[in-house]
Amino acid sequence: MPIRFCYLGNTFANVSDLQGRLKESTQVGVELINDDSAYADAEMIALMIKSLQCSGLKDFQITIGNVEYFKGLSEECGIDPDTEMDLRDYISNKNYFGAQQILNNRNIADDTCQKILRVTELFGSIDNVLKARDIVTNERSLNAINRLEKIHEELRAQNLAQYVTYDIGMLSKYHYYTGVIFKAYTYGCGDAIMKGGRYDKLLSEFGKDASAIGFAVVVDELYQTIRRVGLITERKSEAVVLLFDEEKRHEAYQMAADLRNRQVKTILLKKDGVKTDDDYRKYAESFGYELREV
Repeated sequence: MPIRFCYLGNTFANVSDLQGRLKESTQVGVELINDDSAYADAEMIALMIKSLQCSGLKDFQITIGNVEYFKGLSEECGIDPDTEMDLRDYISNKNYFGAQQILNNRNIADDTCQKILRVTELFGSIDNVLKARDIVTNERSLNAINRLEKIHEELRAQNLAQYVTYDIGMLSKYHYYTGVIFKAYTYGCGDAIMKGGRYDKLLSEFGKDASAIGFAVVVDELYQTIRRVGLITERKSEAVVLLFDEEKRHEAYQMAADLRNRQVKTILLKKDGVKTDDDYRKYAESFGYELREV
């Protein structure tokens, strides 16, 4: 039977491209195990959309691809695994000329080059991606397109199709993905704030041969994004320096206790008869606190 679970934890990645990113990040993730259907794919993508809606974001887009298409195309064209891996980044980044140079350096026939390079153009609407069927004859790639079409039908039935686009050239640097992959993007963030996909062979490495699909929320990126667009405002903490004379100390103690019970940061400060009111005011301001006198 299908297994569904979620998690929250810190992850660590040895980021080689730097870009100012921390190696440690917080993730919220979900997994659906023992269901290899397109319905499970659509369920995960729908959950991603609804999670973004719950965060308060309204303008976002989920991009969906299927790594099986490019794998099947590479096999059909006789592209060796090493060349396929070299091409992945260029195809994903729509770097037509970089991909062409790799193919030319490998002495790949021109008609084969055009088949491979056309993948960089097949993105956007589902209708545009369905044109990818015209390029191939192999069953692996055709099944990948059929899968995307089925996912689209399920998302449209849930009135969620307006949030998704498709990209048959979207590939992943992670080799364990075996089918559909997807990423969520929004304004104010240069990278995906959620990402996931299907990895039907990964769990066998850990002792269980089971299909699986899931996604992760990059919490740090999501938080910074919703903060930049004004969905989170910094609440200024109330804080007080409570200034009192010796004879009013008992009253000051009670006032301080009341303030702290209301989560107000409170500093008790007794007058010493030497410092001026201006000295005390500057002291409070140096902490960003309000000066109050008992």
